[in-house]
Amino acid sequence: MEQRLTLITLGVADLDRAIGFYRALGWVPHPGSVAGEVAFYQAGGMAIALWSRASLAEDSCVSDAGGWAE
Repeated sequence: MEQRLTLITLGVADLDRAIGFYRALGWVPHPGSVAGEVAFYQAGGMAIALWSRASLAEDSCVSDAGGWAE
């Protein structure tokens, strides 16, 4: 079986700052991104999503204690 990744979601403390970081690297958010909520980037055959840690924790039904040990 061939292993593939198609989406990586990164939980970030400050979404606007993270978007600025990737913009400084020359990455442009995908048009499907939602301002203030999530930013998507196409990276070859894979997509990377930046999402706030709070939103990611809520969607994952875990409490964010500063790490993802749960």
